[in-house]
Amino acid sequence: MSVSEAKDKWLNNDLIICVIQAHDEVWALPKVEVERGIYYVRKLEAAKTIEDAQKVYLEYSEDENRPKLLPQYIVNFLCEPDYLLELIESAIDEDQNHFNLEFDAISKLDNERLFEMSKKLSFDLSNCPVYRDESDTLLIYGQPSLWTDEWIPAEIAEKLGTPDTGYGIDYEPAEFLYLNLENFIQEFNNHGIDVLLQDKDLHELSDH
Repeated sequence: MSVSEAKDKWLNNDLIICVIQAHDEVWALPKVEVERGIYYVRKLEAAKTIEDAQKVYLEYSEDENRPKLLPQYIVNFLCEPDYLLELIESAIDEDQNHFNLEFDAISKLDNERLFEMSKKLSFDLSNCPVYRDESDTLLIYGQPSLWTDEWIPAEIAEKLGTPDTGYGIDYEPAEFLYLNLENFIQEFNNHGIDVLLQDKDLHELSDH
């Protein structure tokens, strides 16, 4: 993708990117992506019930201008019947009268009915297992090297990027890493793109 194509697709002609430096790498997203992404992350963080969290998913899924990269993942609880059953079982363990049905009968219900029964139960993004991977990492944040490299125009990537030779059980190598902050800023400035350095919203959105 050329710089002009990236300006149209990723920057939406708002020629500003947000940049942070962490773990000896430069991570960046278009400002418009940060603004859209932080909106949904904060809504998830504010959700107190399964119903609240599902409303965030519904808004996100219907949003034609939703962020393309972060949050990386927003759960549709209608597709998580096993987790809903776990919540219902825990609620029954705490109060046998919480629901009018026996658990065996509840386990035979369809997904929509399970959601209706569990929608008022508590939700906490930081402790919700369907929002975490096997290494207990919150799935919404993604891997910074991947989401940075995803949108960087090819001509800039080939000029500034260092091939990613990293490895690990939970690590997926990007094509390129960006290691020199000064050169990174200068190159984008050369293409008429402004840089917001150490942007607090990108720090929050990336969980760093």
